[in-house]
Amino acid sequence: MQTGSLGVASLHPLARRVHHQGMEKSRVELKVEGMTCPACVRSVRKKLSGVAGVESAQVDLGAAKATVEYDVARAEIGDLIGAVDSIGYHASPL
Repeated sequence: MQTGSLGVASLHPLARRVHHQGMEKSRVELKVEGMTCPACVRSVRKKLSGVAGVESAQVDLGAAKATVEYDVARAEIGDLIGAVDSIGYHASPL
């Protein structure tokens, strides 16, 4: 098992793996702390969507979470957490 830049295992036990058109996808839910408004949601979604390998990112302000589908060959959970943390929020796997 490889670890990302933050030392988080790339195959988190809560990540759901899905095989899709020649790439292996995972879906993970992240708790996102610090969001207070719709602009926060847009910022987090934009940052997650910009991570190489991310296919989709949905962010829910009320639930304080993000659901991300990504290609496991191109991104790791640590990359996703690092992206959110880099813009001033705190993310962790649910």
